[in-house]
Amino acid sequence: MKSFEVAGTEISTCHFINGERISSEKTLRNTSPIDGQFLGDISRGGSVEVDLAVKAARNAFPAWRDLGPLGRGELLERLAKLIEENVETLAQIETLDNGALLRSHRRGVMPRADANIRFFAEWAINELKHEPFETRGHTNKIS
Repeated sequence: MKSFEVAGTEISTCHFINGERISSEKTLRNTSPIDGQFLGDISRGGSVEVDLAVKAARNAFPAWRDLGPLGRGELLERLAKLIEENVETLAQIETLDNGALLRSHRRGVMPRADANIRFFAEWAINELKHEPFETRGHTNKIS
């Protein structure tokens, strides 16, 4: 697996498809806009990787659907918690990668990512609870 280290964290340069890291034949050179430091060669997806990702998404959909709003909300809560617990690391990585101010990532971008995901988690858990209902001969349901 191809990877490089940013802010003390190993970052894979490959795609994550169907639970596996997949590299591409072609890559993109990634340098930090801060100082031009070479960060790594990132896998550049093409039609092969797109086809793999679409197939994986189609295969995964029934399990995702069957989780229902509560199960999907709980997974989103876990993701938000991981962002919250790793704000500093994520902020440093994003700053090196895109050149924005570190304090902006620490105070705004990462907490906002956490808040956005929590919003949808809470919506799924607390708001999507109604039973199926009929509208002009059509059944409406949340699943």
